[in-house]
Amino acid sequence: MDHVINWHFPKLKGRKDRFKLFLSEVVKRTAKMIAGWQAYGFYHGVMNTDNMSILGQTFDYGPYAFIEQYQPNFGGNHTDYEGRYAFNRQPGIAHWNLTALGYALSSVLEKDEIEALLASYVDEVQAQYTGLMRKRFGLISSKEGDSDELNHVLVLMEKYKLDYNYSFRRLSELTYQEWLTEPNFQNPEWQEWMKQYQHRLELDYPNKEERIIAMCAVNPKYILRTHLAQEVIDEVESGRFDIVDSWMKVLANPFVSHQVLSHWSKPARDGGVNICLSCSS
Repeated sequence: MDHVINWHFPKLKGRKDRFKLFLSEVVKRTAKMIAGWQAYGFYHGVMNTDNMSILGQTFDYGPYAFIEQYQPNFGGNHTDYEGRYAFNRQPGIAHWNLTALGYALSSVLEKDEIEALLASYVDEVQAQYTGLMRKRFGLISSKEGDSDELNHVLVLMEKYKLDYNYSFRRLSELTYQEWLTEPNFQNPEWQEWMKQYQHRLELDYPNKEERIIAMCAVNPKYILRTHLAQEVIDEVESGRFDIVDSWMKVLANPFVSHQVLSHWSKPARDGGVNICLSCSS
């Protein structure tokens, strides 16, 4: 333990409460990581305890994906028959994994200390997630009922099978009048929600250009879609490596438009969304 703390958490070195602070830091980092996954639609796929990092970093990229059509119970690992690691179960699995770590520290921490730190994860991940989602929706001020409205949007995305990140980007870069003619939003429920949403945005952003800039800065135009990753693989296997450089440039700055590669920002056609993979894919 001291070796791990000295190497990765040097600020805690030599402190009497270093083990407690170590677990507290791991809990916070894990909560921040998971909140990012959930806010941006990242599905990990193999959240075994040995695939979790004390540094709060994502690693072990097996059957991972960014969800496309919003499907909260999406499971992209075709060997996960029971959906243990489904997208909407990731926060709970991370908590379970932290619990395993906590009890591995029972020789240096009291049970009540461990349980209190593990309990803090729930509030921490929710706070981190809410903060990210508010930014994605362009909300600065906090109003009663905001959480319900944000959750309602996710229900609509699922109901109408909308592309998760593409929908956020369209909400970001279009004006209210353009929303009304956007093909993705052509149904009464969306139209009704957008009226309320537009009024809410105007409270925080009287200047619509400022709102567009702020939202585009946190809502990516490009994500690594599975069918596009396969396109890159196919090109490389055919001896054409230029596409790798192009993709690296796009993914290094996914929030700005890359005109030559604009088609990479579009959702997959039917049959190319929410594809299941294996650990050897």
